[in-house]
Amino acid sequence: MDAVESHNKGNREALRALGVFLLITLVMTWPAPARLFWIKIDKNFDVAVFWWNLWWVKRSIWDLHTSPFWCDYLMYPHGLNVVFQAPSYLYGFFSIPVQLVFGLERGIALSTNLILIGSTALTGWGAWLLARRVTKDAGAAFVAGCAFAFTPFRFWHTGRFHLICTELIVFYAFCLWVALESDRKRYALAAGALFAAIIYSSPTYSLYAFWISILVALRFLVMGESGWRRVLSQSVLAGLAAFAIALPWLFAALKLLAANPGGVGKGVEEIVKYSGDIVGYFFPGRSQRLLGPILGGIGDGYYGIVGSEIFLGYVVLAAAAIAAIRCERRGAGFWLIGAGFFWILSLGPRLKVAGRILFPLPYELLLKLGPAFSMDRDPCRYVVVTTLCLSMAAAFGVKALAGKGGRRRVYVIVVVLLLAEFFQAPLDMRRITFPEIYLKMRRDPEYFAVLELPMETPFSRRFARIYQSMHQKPIIHSIPRRHIERYDFVDNNRFFSDLYNPAPLIEHPDEAIFNANRKFLVNSKVRYIIIYEKLSDPVIFGLWDNFLRRHRPVEIIKIDNLHAYRFY
Repeated sequence: MDAVESHNKGNREALRALGVFLLITLVMTWPAPARLFWIKIDKNFDVAVFWWNLWWVKRSIWDLHTSPFWCDYLMYPHGLNVVFQAPSYLYGFFSIPVQLVFGLERGIALSTNLILIGSTALTGWGAWLLARRVTKDAGAAFVAGCAFAFTPFRFWHTGRFHLICTELIVFYAFCLWVALESDRKRYALAAGALFAAIIYSSPTYSLYAFWISILVALRFLVMGESGWRRVLSQSVLAGLAAFAIALPWLFAALKLLAANPGGVGKGVEEIVKYSGDIVGYFFPGRSQRLLGPILGGIGDGYYGIVGSEIFLGYVVLAAAAIAAIRCERRGAGFWLIGAGFFWILSLGPRLKVAGRILFPLPYELLLKLGPAFSMDRDPCRYVVVTTLCLSMAAAFGVKALAGKGGRRRVYVIVVVLLLAEFFQAPLDMRRITFPEIYLKMRRDPEYFAVLELPMETPFSRRFARIYQSMHQKPIIHSIPRRHIERYDFVDNNRFFSDLYNPAPLIEHPDEAIFNANRKFLVNSKVRYIIIYEKLSDPVIFGLWDNFLRRHRPVEIIKIDNLHAYRFY
């Protein structure tokens, strides 16, 4: 077989593999393929933030012709640098034509499902390409692809675009591997472009990609498979490509860091909360259909312990164990070391076992190196790259188990067991609906702002974000106060002081104050104040309702659990 024929055969094999992963994805994410205009609702309704992200990228680039890194529609009237606000700029850019064709509501819902299905299939395919490259076995590579694409972590975060963009990580690792192995410049340039894509999609994952770069480069140097000149030249080429493409994002990020020195890091105690717990890696969550009813929920209630997020999988662990026992050091050794390295990082700054904090870990030293590490609140998410390395090791283990003949039935059995263990379908899909008041606000051509109460609860902020995509007016607040140092419009105005503590003014009414507050709302262009009754304490809701009525709004609208007060 000549080189051209072998190349064409490899391409056909790769296309068949992509088709297989797409078919498996359709089954594993069911009923998303049948309900493309519905979305999967996660426990914390974080999907609302990423729905907003898709809307904002289209709104800023297509409608307003401005940078998506700065948003005048949040934190009204000051605006906000949103470069670190769970960005999904890459997905948002590709969603623009979908929104233009299908409209806002259907377009964003369709984009969300296309992202879920596409990223899952491409993650599996990318892991297959990498595993085929390192194991020289296409059958074993299917095990790696399924182990990485259908991990519980991805299902736990289906609505969080900055966490399901794992296809970018694995394609980056693949291109970097080929670039250092073969000295082909186009793969170094592709690796740089993918690193930049990761930066635009997930700053957290860009840190993981940095670690991958270090480990892969060291691997080729230590194993003597590439000289230091090749490693250096290819790495520099990839780095320059990444820097050039990511420069707009880097400029916006540096501008934010310069304006908030020391204000972007997280405290050790908060990071410990969101670190992995030993128990969580080895016990599944309730959402796994096969093992969930038996073992799911063990340790529920501890941060970072939920197996629905960080469970590694018994089939993957068993296959990786076989690799550790039976494979030579040039094969699975690197991937096992990488898995151990990233797993230790995922444990965070303190070791936790069933919620008990025991002793410090190496991650605590990393926190002292700068904001690149302290900005990441969730070390348990290193389980992503832990799983990537484990999936590669598992491919070596299954290859050894299948023997020299590469018995296909061994691969099929392992893949079926792995998919059964990770199976979570049917996903909880629901349709997003918008109260009529927001449609009315959108039809109003005037420029004005909206205040939604309560301001400080996570759900109210998320509802405000998703509803903003419909009414398309600036909103007050809508991000956690831990992300900002000051908000003068809210902190230094009498109206908000009275709003936070309305009882004294209700007990001792002062018409002069009411008039001054009403004038403030009109001059500030705050036309609507909306209360989410179900998200408010009944006593507080009663006080707010009384307080706002005393300001004589021109219209009061009640729809379901929403109370809207229009002031001009």
